[in-house]
Amino acid sequence: MAAFAEAVLTWRRTHHRLATRMLGSRSGTGYTEGTPYLAAVRADPVFTTVSADPGTTRVDPIGGCSE
Repeated sequence: MAAFAEAVLTWRRTHHRLATRMLGSRSGTGYTEGTPYLAAVRADPVFTTVSADPGTTRVDPIGGCSE
């Protein structure tokens, strides 16, 4: 799963760079926010681990990065 998460994050970074080159700061396709949105979510974790205990709110990100 870690390899898949890393592949998704690599795709997100590549997609953001490509969209920035092609669109600049204009809105994205389908009237989406565009590159500002891609920049905001490109480092979000792909998976999270949630505790089975309902009283615990522990969430561990898997596949996130610090970019």
